[in-house]
Amino acid sequence: GTFTHQAALEFFPQSNTQYIPHDKTYEIFQQVEGNYVDFGIVPVENSLNGSVPETLDLLIEKNVQIYGEIELRVVHNLIGQPGTKFSQLKTIYSHPNALGQISEWVKKNIPQVEMIEMSSTAKAVQKVAELKDPSVAAIGMELAAKLYNLSILARGIEDNSQNFTRFLILSKQKPAPTNKDKTSMVFVVKHVPGALFNIIKYFADANINLAKIESRPRKSGKDTDWEYIFILD
Repeated sequence: GTFTHQAALEFFPQSNTQYIPHDKTYEIFQQVEGNYVDFGIVPVENSLNGSVPETLDLLIEKNVQIYGEIELRVVHNLIGQPGTKFSQLKTIYSHPNALGQISEWVKKNIPQVEMIEMSSTAKAVQKVAELKDPSVAAIGMELAAKLYNLSILARGIEDNSQNFTRFLILSKQKPAPTNKDKTSMVFVVKHVPGALFNIIKYFADANINLAKIESRPRKSGKDTDWEYIFILD
């Protein structure tokens, strides 16, 4: 019932596909790297919150391939017991990012509620289902509401509708060329003037468009204090 689950359902055929949930991103990388699963899906970037640092670090550390990607529009819904009225609500559960992205709507429509953070939107919806209390609700996906037999009390309550999350499909397999491919690469440069420019210049000279470049602290090797690894799309 998470956005990652929804991404998996849209990327892969639902027949003959087994979906295995994990709470931690590093567990997904471990499962793929160890050949325990064929594919893994992890969020890498949100249009409002930026990159997901843990995913970038694990891409550097783990021996996996980026097989593909999928982008989802983030739609937040207020989910609770059937028949619940706004005036009954006292508590809302959800992931911190989701709570932050609906805060203005909450102030205008249900200012009396206390917002409590959970590890995921799906866990929040599950908790509301278990409590069976009309005074509590969750922020989550329509998929989660269906899975836990709850009602959507309000749809599309995100403060900014231009909210998208990009997910990476991980695998040990290399994808076949499609003639419309994106390539991601990881590299380091010497700590000298113009080093990064000299790399970027190759792409400009070859008329290759860069979609994104980001740096992460270099965590291993000799004398790596204040050295950075670059990730480029």
